[in-house]
Amino acid sequence: MKTYDVLAAGAVTLDYLISGVGDSLMKEDSILSEEALYSLGGDGLNTAVSLHRLGLSVLFTGCIGDDDNGRLLTSKMEKEGLSSKGLIVLKEGNTSAPVVLIERTGERHILRTKNSANGFLKEDMISDELLEESRHLHIGSANVLRSLDDAPLGRLFERAKKKGLSTSLDVSYSKEKSALGSVRYALANCDIFLPSILEAREITGTEDVEEMA
Repeated sequence: MKTYDVLAAGAVTLDYLISGVGDSLMKEDSILSEEALYSLGGDGLNTAVSLHRLGLSVLFTGCIGDDDNGRLLTSKMEKEGLSSKGLIVLKEGNTSAPVVLIERTGERHILRTKNSANGFLKEDMISDELLEESRHLHIGSANVLRSLDDAPLGRLFERAKKKGLSTSLDVSYSKEKSALGSVRYALANCDIFLPSILEAREITGTEDVEEMA
């Protein structure tokens, strides 16, 4: 018997969402928005939350900073009913806490900060013991997990497959590096690959959807 249906890992954020932002924001000292709230975010954690709500047994693992945003994120996870025991608290990085400005049209503009703890997630932080307790491994937002780029992610997926897990992976779009560069070594052991249309264009070099597939 396995403890977890899914071991989800990868990007974790505490998103500050401000909606109804007008285009005069940068021209005035103060404007009104429609709503402001914070939410769990990041492709890895979003997947964990969604699968947990669907009734699966899920453990999420990812890196946060030893800061107020990390403590707030941990509290919100626990209120969601999702275990926070897989969170790795680091001294060298900050909890990723982007501010998302949402126009009245729905268009988003995201403000991020440097030195996110997401970049410090390493392959040995996902132990053989955790893999043995799980049926499936999912990695979310591989492009922001710089310590897993290329060969380390490939080795992680190879370990998972040898232990009998099914695997899935999403990339996340990056302006700084190739989408394929982060995941090329993992794809041989990836059962479900979830690129967006932007990522698929970059990886395949084509605009034709059938050719992308």
